Amino acid sequence: MKFNSNTLPKGSSYPFNNTYEHHQNIGVSEGGSVKVYDRDITEQFIGISFDNYSSTDKSSFDIENFILNTAVFSKNTFTFEDDFGNSYTVRYWIDNFKNSMHRYLLEKYDLILRVEL
Repeated sequence: MKFNSNTLPKGSSYPFNNTYEHHQNIGVSEGGSVKVYDRDITEQFIGISFDNYSSTDKSSFDIENFILNTAVFSKNTFTFEDDFGNSYTVRYWIDNFKNSMHRYLLEKYDLILRVEL
């Protein structure tokens, strides 16, 4: 992943997953038949993990600073480029930012991004 003023910082991004959510209202009538109202909206979400950053690693600070001050959580869109060179215009899609220490002195960040339609 690239890093500039509107692109997510570079780092290890595995596991990487794509999720598609299609919005439908689904119900069952008194007679037992299924009724579906298709709202014709499909959203794509990208889940990524940045891991194995020491608390003194500058890249760790870059990710946190980017989400808090550049993206301002979901307010601003930015470019996400995966390790295969595919670019997406996305928004950070979580209303909080947290890191976890998953190994001794190594931090991990899990992000969910919503691909803009």
